[in-house]
Order: sequence, then structure tokens, then C-alpha cells
Amino acid sequence: MTIRNVPVAWLRERFAYEPDTGIVRHRVGTTRADAGDRADYPAGRGYRKLTFTYEGRRYQVRVQQIAWALHHGEHPSEGTEIDHRDRVRDHNWIDNLRPATPAQNKTNMVRSTKRSGLPRGVFHAKAKNGTFVARIGIDRKHRHLGTFRTAEEASAVYEAELARHRGEFAQ
Repeated sequence: MTIRNVPVAWLRERFAYEPDTGIVRHRVGTTRADAGDRADYPAGRGYRKLTFTYEGRRYQVRVQQIAWALHHGEHPSEGTEIDHRDRVRDHNWIDNLRPATPAQNKTNMVRSTKRSGLPRGVFHAKAKNGTFVARIGIDRKHRHLGTFRTAEEASAVYEAELARHRGEFAQ
């Protein structure tokens, strides 16, 4: 079940999108909300979602997907996701949204440093001699970028290679 099964015209009859704020509102009243009320709500992991029923099926969709469809009049193409340029998952104004492949979207994620304390793409060398390895994943294959004395050197090489392959998505 995908949002692409729901016609954009049907969505436009029921929801209004504010492109400057990223808020989606009800156009018509429901049993739980009046026309003009905010339709989206905070969901897990920082996203905002919207829930509705179309042809007897219940949909729970991230707001960036609805926003894109309402603003552009079409769903993103198959295999395309909607990415937040600034990486903040509830900033759904149209200038912050862009289509991305899954690989590009993943590149634009903020990597947690809680486990290792190291920047993305940098790992401790297996020899445990105090050196660091830079490694990048491109087209589902890992490439070794080198071994370095400091994590900063390894990170710089990783970030340069990432920018070369991912362009604007490599923030």
C-alpha cells in the first residue's frame, strides 16, 4: 500500500498545504477535526505524519510526501524519496524538500557518533595501532580510502570522496 495509489486530485479536495510553513490543514471537516484545523501531527523519529482513509484503506503518511504531491500536483516518481535539505525531519516547507534516490537521502543523514565517537566514514584500524581508516559505500560496495594517523585526516578524505560522488546531498 503506497501513497501513489491515492489520486492527487482527491488529496487536494481534502487537504490544503501551506508551502511557506509546511503545514497541512483539513479543507473539509471530519469526525475529529474541523475544516482549517491542522491535519498533520508529530510522529516518531522527528517526522510529522498525516492519517486518512481512502477507498476503505487507512493511510499513515509522512507529511513531506503529501506536501510534495499537493504542491507539484503529482507524486514523486517510483523509487524516489522526498529529502529534507536541512536534515530537520519536520521542516516541510517546499523550499526545503527535494526528490532524492534512497542512496542520496541516506547520504544526507546525520550520522550518530554515540557508538564510536568518530565522524562518519571513519573507523579505528583493526591493528589497534592508533590509526584510522576511511571507508565509503558507493553502489552498495565498500571502498577503502586509506589509513591515516588522525581521525580528522581520515574524515577529510571521506568527505571529499563523498562530495565527489553525491554532490549537493553530501552535507
